[in-house]
Amino acid sequence: MTAVARRLLLIAAGLIAAGCSTDPQIVSEFSLAVSPAVQSITLPAGQSGTASYTVTSTQMTGTAQTITLSISGLPSGVTGAFNPTTLNGAGTSTLTLTANSGAAAGNATFIVSGSADSGIHTAQATITICIPGQVSLAVTQVDTYACHDPYKASFVVTNGTCAPITVTSVTLTGTTNPSQCTATGTDTYPLSPAVTVAASSSATALALTGGHFCCNASPCPAMFTCNESFSFTAVTSAGTYSAPAQNATINLGGCTGEVCPNP
Repeated sequence: MTAVARRLLLIAAGLIAAGCSTDPQIVSEFSLAVSPAVQSITLPAGQSGTASYTVTSTQMTGTAQTITLSISGLPSGVTGAFNPTTLNGAGTSTLTLTANSGAAAGNATFIVSGSADSGIHTAQATITICIPGQVSLAVTQVDTYACHDPYKASFVVTNGTCAPITVTSVTLTGTTNPSQCTATGTDTYPLSPAVTVAASSSATALALTGGHFCCNASPCPAMFTCNESFSFTAVTSAGTYSAPAQNATINLGGCTGEVCPNP
């Protein structure tokens, strides 16, 4: 053995005697996963519901460490609980989500976090809240028109159920006060092809243009105000639904000297 080799051996022996290791330090590391990626909770009227997920931690390197689980991003009315709340290295925990009767229909992506001495790791999943038979209608309408402008509105259907629905027609019924401002009657708009609204989502079923507004008073003033009331009905694969009456004040300008039915 050469002098250099003997010196290196003595140095190594001294380090070991002093409690030091010549091995590289191995960092403890883990990964986190949630399955399944999507679950749904169906809420009959006035009831609550639950859905379960499996949270899995995998020890990647090093020694096992305590992993504390937490959750964020849940929608209003939904809570989550882990069993167990901590994992030791590799293991699984059951995550139970509970939606109360006031939870709104829709989709939400939440985040599960695992916190340990080596750091924090996260995983995502989605919860879908469905309410059987819950279909609602919303209407956004224009309230200022020039003379002979057609009535315009956007008609949105929200499907709170757990299955897609189709909208096949929309009916608009309008009345005016005073009667000198014309746009009264019922119009039905068949939708071809039918508009499909996915489960727990919303879609614009119709951007409609109805009968035109004009003035049938003589003489017509420069600005004419009408109080309007419109009601809407949608025929869908889940049934027929009505929107609350839409009330608006229509400011009709530019009709001076003109009387309906001038084009």
